[in-house]
Amino acid sequence: MAGMTGPQLRIKRTAMNRLPVQSAVENSMPRKPHASALEQISSGGGIAHTIVVTRPLKQSMLLAERIQSLGVTPTLYPLLDILPAVDRRLIYDAVRNIDCYALVIFVSPNAIAAFFPSVTYWPRSTAIAVMGSTGVKQLEKLGFTEAHVKIVVPDRLSSNDSEGLLKILNLQELRGKRALIVRAETGREYLANALLAGGMTVDLLAAYRRIPVRLDQQRMVLLNELLAGHNDWVVTSTEGLAVLVDQAEQAAGSEGRVRLITQRLIVTHPRIFEAAKIAGFTNVVLSGTGDDNVMSCLTALYSGHGS
Repeated sequence: MAGMTGPQLRIKRTAMNRLPVQSAVENSMPRKPHASALEQISSGGGIAHTIVVTRPLKQSMLLAERIQSLGVTPTLYPLLDILPAVDRRLIYDAVRNIDCYALVIFVSPNAIAAFFPSVTYWPRSTAIAVMGSTGVKQLEKLGFTEAHVKIVVPDRLSSNDSEGLLKILNLQELRGKRALIVRAETGREYLANALLAGGMTVDLLAAYRRIPVRLDQQRMVLLNELLAGHNDWVVTSTEGLAVLVDQAEQAAGSEGRVRLITQRLIVTHPRIFEAAKIAGFTNVVLSGTGDDNVMSCLTALYSGHGS
């Protein structure tokens, strides 16, 4: 591929630069159930009522801290672990050829965290697209702002997803150019197909993996306690939702599933909402993506005594 030339943004290697990927890698290390993280936030004995945060562990902490302001004790029950890509050479190859791309799209904070430790410079001719404000903040920590490179992000009136991003991309301007989508090993093909239909050449890079957290004995005890209560569950992916339903059945059989689907689910995207309804959940609330939307939803529910 012929590379484009132009001014480049040099990336200084500091602790701040390395922090996002360190979190992702640390989260992939084998460990016992997440009791230590749970103890950092939760206190007391049995679980009468709680808000269960099901994101990967490292991404749960800030939201859990904010939930405490509602006067409810949050519980961390991560459904997925984030692991490095099996072959990181693919990331190195993409970084070496970064100036061949007019646009690099990061579908999640995990994609940013997995990709940037290998980056030492960034050409100004290569725009970056992220799905929301969390991605923008990550880029700022790495030294990337609009002063250095064009950053594309869905506006506040759009959804923080592929559909929202496509609304603001100038596909006519991008026709004939090359895009790189940095993502997990699995994911939707919607964005790639839309860019291809718009006349772009698209490369997909699997920069990390998502795997279900193993249901060991300690997690099973916690899950059964949660299933015995009346809780709110914050679920941020259809993949995680499938893991939750499966683990409820593993922990308590068909009765576990029945107990789960009668508890309230707060989901961040219409696709998760639809999957939850298909799975039989009877009380599903759509919050919108991002911590701010989740907190606005929870605040409205709890200020109205919706628990």
